[in-house]
Amino acid sequence: MTVIVAVAIICGEYFLIESFLCFGNWFLLSVALIILFIILYFVHKSPVSVEYNESQLIINMLAGQKVINLNDICESGIFKPDRTELRLWGSGGFCGFTGYFRNTKIGKYESFVGDYNQAFYLKTKDNKYFVLSCEGRDALLMKIKTRNKNGV
Repeated sequence: MTVIVAVAIICGEYFLIESFLCFGNWFLLSVALIILFIILYFVHKSPVSVEYNESQLIINMLAGQKVINLNDICESGIFKPDRTELRLWGSGGFCGFTGYFRNTKIGKYESFVGDYNQAFYLKTKDNKYFVLSCEGRDALLMKIKTRNKNGV
């Protein structure tokens, strides 16, 4: 899906810029730039990997990281999307499922998902939810639960 959407976006951007160059329509150039910045934002937020260390869970994105302190996690588990998923601001497949979503089970959450078959959720002490995915999800969840159970 990412490849198909990327090709469509590149073709659309090319058309908008060509139209600007031919007709001098500043509106078309503005639309092209807005679309470009939105796309770059989602590419930037695209999840690449998840790291676990003694004190943090680190979500590596193409550009940057999101860090969740393990002491802040109060609940975790396997995440299964349902028919109530609502995208508030995010990408529903282009470079992953990233952004802010809502459903009836957990409410509003921030998503960094590449593969929903490996998705899991984390709830922090301040009632923020994160949905992530990574290879080895079950082993990672076991580490988080064991750590929280032992009060480390």
